[in-house]
Amino acid sequence: MKSREQLNSGTSAKFKKRHQKDLPISTREAIVKMYLVDHVFQKDVAKYFKIPAALVGKLVKEAQNNPEKQQNLKIKENDIKNQFKKIK
Repeated sequence: MKSREQLNSGTSAKFKKRHQKDLPISTREAIVKMYLVDHVFQKDVAKYFKIPAALVGKLVKEAQNNPEKQQNLKIKENDIKNQFKKIK
């Protein structure tokens, strides 16, 4: 029973799950691809990316219902990267 709890817990005592605002667009796309294309369970995807399982479902649903939002986020992220390159 203790080993099952250790499997479900984080990797360390300071383990904190990440929130949606902390995820870059590439990670969001990888989560959606893992769930839809590779057919991995939400719980396993959540554990791999250290996010709540409910967030996996939310990201998948958002990607299916509103793919334009994903493209807009990708464009914004590329613009931000380009601005940092110009500054350096």
